[in-house]
Amino acid sequence: MKILRYIALFIFFIYCIIAFAPKTNIYYKLERVLSKNNLYISHEKIVQNLFSFDIKNSEISYENINIGKIGNIHFDFLIFSNHLKFKDANLVANNFKLIPKSIDNLDISYNVFSPTKIIICSKNDLGVVSGTFDLIKQHLSITLKPAKNARVKYSAMLRNFKIQKKGIYTYEKNIKLY
Repeated sequence: MKILRYIALFIFFIYCIIAFAPKTNIYYKLERVLSKNNLYISHEKIVQNLFSFDIKNSEISYENINIGKIGNIHFDFLIFSNHLKFKDANLVANNFKLIPKSIDNLDISYNVFSPTKIIICSKNDLGVVSGTFDLIKQHLSITLKPAKNARVKYSAMLRNFKIQKKGIYTYEKNIKLY
């Protein structure tokens, strides 16, 4: 019984650390890392909540060229999982011809019960995308169920995918992060 009390106290302590930690510092650290790669977030409004924070109405630029706007970026910090959610992202049409111009939502999540994988889910002009990124193997695996007009509109991009049964497309690539 004492062990359960210590475990509950430990979990409560961790939640207190998460709740009262300056979560926006994580965002500013991310902003510094992105700036080293000439990727900048500007005109944003940051709203901090108890276990999360939001970045609203941000503009994204790469090498001082505006590449798009994101309506909302939401970070969730929990003990067993973390989520990064993008909503209403729109890319500038002139800069990108081969990829979707709008992303309704993009959810990137990490779970301590599968510590080597990052899970990716998205819905955009291209269709419904799901995938994983293996942190150990540094391997990206994506499955795409294309929208009706995606085969015509994004045919150049779909050439990089392998077509599977029932019109499902897959994409796999090894990506070196470090």
